[in-house]
Amino acid sequence: MASRLSGPAWLAPGFGLVAAAYVATAVITSDPWRDAVLVAAVVATFAMLTAYRKTTGIKLSRLGARATVMLLCAVGVSLLMLSVSYGLVASAFTWWVTATILVTFLAVTWLAKLFIRTASEHVNHGI
Repeated sequence: MASRLSGPAWLAPGFGLVAAAYVATAVITSDPWRDAVLVAAVVATFAMLTAYRKTTGIKLSRLGARATVMLLCAVGVSLLMLSVSYGLVASAFTWWVTATILVTFLAVTWLAKLFIRTASEHVNHGI
């Protein structure tokens, strides 16, 4: 059963991509386009969470404290990088936002992989 917890191979990079898209909204100047990206990010997040639950059969709420910490860290990194991105745009360093987008993608992908590994270990030791 624990081998099923790894989920699809695209899951961790998918979360990284969604977080990176969220951070990229700092450089989108048009409100309708920014709103479209935000809606797409939310829809993609729910779709990936549903795919994870269908693949593994495990509810996210039952994965323990360590997995919850990984999830909160991923959210924290995304919010921090969004804040930094808005600061860079306001300071006319728009090109540097690319770095925050890349850092967000890499960090959230890594944290998502840790989350999946932690969830697998939690199930291996019994829920």
